[in-house]
Amino acid sequence: LATPAALESARSATVTLDLGWADESFSVYDHPLGLVFANVGRLDAEAIEQAIATSVAPEASDRGLVDRRPLGLLLSPEEARDQREGGTWTDIVRAGSWTNAVPTLAWLLMVEGVALLMLPAAILLFRPLSDRGYLFAKPLGILAVSLVAWLLASLRWMPFTRGSVGVGLLLVALVSVAVLAARHREIVAAVRERWRIFLIGEAVFIAAYLAFVLMRMANPDLWHSHLGGEKPMDMAYLNAVLRSSYMPPYDPWFGGGYLNYYYMGQFMVATFIRATGIDPTVAFNLAIALFFALTVSGAFSIVYNLAEGTRRTRARSAAAAGRLAGHVSPVMAGIGGAFFVAVIGNLDGAIQLGQGAWRVVVQNTAFGSFDFWRSSRMMAPDPPGHEITEFPFFTFLFADLHAHLMVMPFTLLVLGLAMALVLGARRASGDGLFRSRFGDVALLATLGIVIGALRVINAWDFPTYLLIGGGAIFLAAFFR
Repeated sequence: LATPAALESARSATVTLDLGWADESFSVYDHPLGLVFANVGRLDAEAIEQAIATSVAPEASDRGLVDRRPLGLLLSPEEARDQREGGTWTDIVRAGSWTNAVPTLAWLLMVEGVALLMLPAAILLFRPLSDRGYLFAKPLGILAVSLVAWLLASLRWMPFTRGSVGVGLLLVALVSVAVLAARHREIVAAVRERWRIFLIGEAVFIAAYLAFVLMRMANPDLWHSHLGGEKPMDMAYLNAVLRSSYMPPYDPWFGGGYLNYYYMGQFMVATFIRATGIDPTVAFNLAIALFFALTVSGAFSIVYNLAEGTRRTRARSAAAAGRLAGHVSPVMAGIGGAFFVAVIGNLDGAIQLGQGAWRVVVQNTAFGSFDFWRSSRMMAPDPPGHEITEFPFFTFLFADLHAHLMVMPFTLLVLGLAMALVLGARRASGDGLFRSRFGDVALLATLGIVIGALRVINAWDFPTYLLIGGGAIFLAAFFR
């Protein structure tokens, strides 16, 4: 037991380091800040609420903001009533339907149907690309249908139901019909000339989708034994969005509140659930497979178009034709690009396989376990720390239906639109074929909408792709 004098001496020798509110990778994981609160006032709820209300900035009080809405991120009484009266689980999920009997097929048919409705508009938007944006019709159609349903629910013009999803499908179909009426010869010609690459792209998409469905069937839970994951949060958010009549959705973690999070990815999945009636627990895994397939096909399309465009440019020169005899197929380049983006990671998995083989062959011991988590935490010494070095395949393998996973296909969609904008401008500078004021406006508007959608799918990707979009517009203007 130390004497008071000894304690005072120890205090005087202590060096205090105030870290303040540092970045959480430092202040939370390395040097967590401990806070102890003492309830000295013993105030009741009414007194606390009054204290908070009187502390609000005077200009807010003058505008009546304190009186009009409850404190905090809370639904108004009318909003809470509308959310409660929006239907139950059995009103949304059709448990006995054929879609729940064969959900993998039903989910795929829904995707293909949306893509088919969007295809004429996609061919118009992506006409500078060699594959005419066939694969980009899928994420673009999903976003367009979901955006219509989301706007209807956000503006409170129509609740989020199967009917509002139908309105989204109808509007996309009407746009495509208008495009067909105006440019039917160009679109028919594109289908006749490009049907082979359309089929190859479709095969890439379906193969990736079915491969990841099998992977999810092998372990549909995948709850890490030590570090868990974010599936409870993701499932709660998905169910909250699915169950909500109007946007923003209710907060599943705070009764009476609304969701203060970028939730557009969950809304797109909920749109498919509303349309098909598939059980959310099954749809959760099907959505992982869908976003993986969309990422694979988006990467394939970008690399294929770059390789095919290069091949055609070189082929215009008779002197270069001979050198192209051994040119690697653009299709193989596209497949390689898809593998590099969506499958190949930081090679730690290959290292672990090599270490296991060494133990078996050389040391005559057991292969050992395969630690997939280790590969995503490579910056820290063994055992891994909290510094995240995820790569796309790990993200899909771990299968948290989180914002940074769902945004991947739409970042690739931005790149595809940006590429179409730049290539179209280059060709238009010397060829009247791509000169179209309507096409330019449509492409710019679509690029703006998709970049804006990143803000509500995964906010952290928005600044990067806003810069990429701006750079594409600058290059397009420069080439013109």
